[in-house]
Amino acid sequence: MAAKRNSKRRSRRKKAPQDGLELGTDKLYFKIGEVAEIVGVEPYVLRYWETEFRALRPQKSRSKQRVYRRKDVETVLKIKHLLYERRFTI
Repeated sequence: MAAKRNSKRRSRRKKAPQDGLELGTDKLYFKIGEVAEIVGVEPYVLRYWETEFRALRPQKSRSKQRVYRRKDVETVLKIKHLLYERRFTI
């Protein structure tokens, strides 16, 4: 009987998203400073990329702060790869 209770507890635990993006956390939303730290660029670079790339449109919170989803972070990483490693131009 105890084994059944333990298996139910395990199944209710929050699992990390299976999107292939390993960020070291299972958070779904990130502030601009967190994204800048993850990607390795300054926040003003992210704000500039928002003006240049239509694919990058983070949501805004009630307090008007940018809120990036995991998908947005993945997009930022792709943009950085294309600009910094593949040497594409804007």
